Amino acid sequence: MLDIFAQKYKNLWQSTAIFPSWLLMVYAGIFFLPALFLLFAQEKILSISTLITFVCLFALGFVTIKEKSWSYIGWGGLTVALGYLMFAIPHGTQLIYVTILTALVCVASYFGFAHKNSGDSRIGVLIAGLIFLVVFVSHAAILANPKVFGVDVQGNELATFATGTIQELANMDPADFVKTKEGRKAAIQVYDTSLFISDADLEQIVKNNPEPIKKVQQELLSTTPNFTNNPYSYIISVYTHPLFKLLTKK
Repeated sequence: MLDIFAQKYKNLWQSTAIFPSWLLMVYAGIFFLPALFLLFAQEKILSISTLITFVCLFALGFVTIKEKSWSYIGWGGLTVALGYLMFAIPHGTQLIYVTILTALVCVASYFGFAHKNSGDSRIGVLIAGLIFLVVFVSHAAILANPKVFGVDVQGNELATFATGTIQELANMDPADFVKTKEGRKAAIQVYDTSLFISDADLEQIVKNNPEPIKKVQQELLSTTPNFTNNPYSYIISVYTHPLFKLLTKK
């Protein structure tokens, strides 16, 4: 029964596995170059783990596109890694959707390429699977417990940085606020002036009647992005920790 089901929908299984594999290759290729920045940071464990993981993500997408029968092992390893992150990081249960989708691709890869296919040796499949499993799970362990691996990150640095920047704009003197790009744009709209008004004239308008622009500044606080309850924010904070250290260095 299972054999008939797998064979009948073989093309659907293959398509389900190949499409996200192309996306995975694009994703890994794009983010690999910015990840090279981590090599200049002190957190060598994180940088090496990240770069190796991106290489393996690209390889996983590539071998799936090439219809290798053991590609489902790599997708399975990635599912295990995401499952570990779900229970190990703050608010990680929000990752359940991407974990389920990854598991679906794993199943699709199996039925599309591996089921009833004995082209690859079982030893080769086991070795390839263990490599992917170790890489993905070890990287997930670093993301879940960065301090244990020498990465001194709180996990909410992105939220703190973004909130601090917005609060700084909200607390600025109105005349100084309109000197910023966003402040000038808001002032032109609030005071209904010409787009080509000079900075001096706009500043004078604000000084004469600062209340409208002050209201805009206070509204900024209510539009602060809520990163705190987002597991992706936690993960990005770990990645961008060296950059934030550089930006906030006194």
